Amino acid sequence: MSASWIRIGLLAIVPSVFGCASSAGRSGEAPQAETVVEVTNRNWSTIHAYVLSGGRRLSLGLVTTFRTETFTLPPGSFSGSPRLRFLAVLIGSSRNYLSEDVLVEPGDFVEWVIEHDVAHSHVSVF
Repeated sequence: MSASWIRIGLLAIVPSVFGCASSAGRSGEAPQAETVVEVTNRNWSTIHAYVLSGGRRLSLGLVTTFRTETFTLPPGSFSGSPRLRFLAVLIGSSRNYLSEDVLVEPGDFVEWVIEHDVAHSHVSVF
């Protein structure tokens, strides 16, 4: 193989390698930090925990009586607004808990406690 063919091959390969490397850092979107929600259920009923965001209801999962479960919010939870609401549906009961608007940023730690008297439940953000 002649030296000119080698140079042509290198000229074809080198720009594509550098092009791939430089485009990898230009996505423009930094990955969102994980937001953890710790749910403590002090109620006699098992609850189904939800996050309400932008008109959507996202299921976190079930938390049985007198247990604590940890969930990670899906990245789409913050589309549009950092204001979230937390909904606990008590299974086998007509009572539910719906929080006020809570400001939550990506990377925050959310502590959510469902009390025996649901009206005294609360959400804290750290």
